[in-house]
Amino acid sequence: MYRNKLRIGSSAVGRDGRLRITNAVDFMQDCACFHLEDNPVLSRYFREEHCGMYLIYRQVEIVSRPYYNEKITVETATFQCNRAMGSRNTRLLDSEGKVAFIDYEIGAFVDLNRAAMIRAPQEVVDAIPMEPPMEMERLPRKIQLPSGEGKKGSAFTVPRCYIDNFGHMNNSKYIEVTEPLLPHDFEIARIRLDFRTALLEGETVTPYIYDQGNTVTVALMGEDD
Repeated sequence: MYRNKLRIGSSAVGRDGRLRITNAVDFMQDCACFHLEDNPVLSRYFREEHCGMYLIYRQVEIVSRPYYNEKITVETATFQCNRAMGSRNTRLLDSEGKVAFIDYEIGAFVDLNRAAMIRAPQEVVDAIPMEPPMEMERLPRKIQLPSGEGKKGSAFTVPRCYIDNFGHMNNSKYIEVTEPLLPHDFEIARIRLDFRTALLEGETVTPYIYDQGNTVTVALMGEDD
């Protein structure tokens, strides 16, 4: 198990003093990335072949939201991997060691020059330690849109500040732009992100909202969708 210990600062909480969901996702994403980078075989392969891993699915379960100044621990482990993609769990523990957030992620090996999925050498896959999956309900990767037409939201342009080191919109920003589209009193308990295409700087994006009461689905449609 790979661990990262943190302390929640004022820039990571909302007006209620609780950890923002987007910041929690950032913490979990960083821990997962550090886990990849600290594997000498994997990091050397990424560096020499100019490859990486793109997130293609994330499911987040929100149990509680720790408060400002609270000391937290983020833990991550890979539980399945083949030459095309790998799966991991990451969880955020509060100051008492209880699970506050837990997620399930699927990443694909990618040639960064072509932004195309590839198959990694078997010796690279064999160098990735595996651990049993964490206890959580894992839902299917593909999200099916509800029937009917969704409510069309206001289009926006992807700003430069949303772009990550892979050159596309960082995955927590998909949550950030979606949250204001939810009903004001909507309490988020689960988030599923199904990445079909990467949104790029300057791209015009139109959201379509499907409100089904307990579940709200938002499709962010780029210019080529």
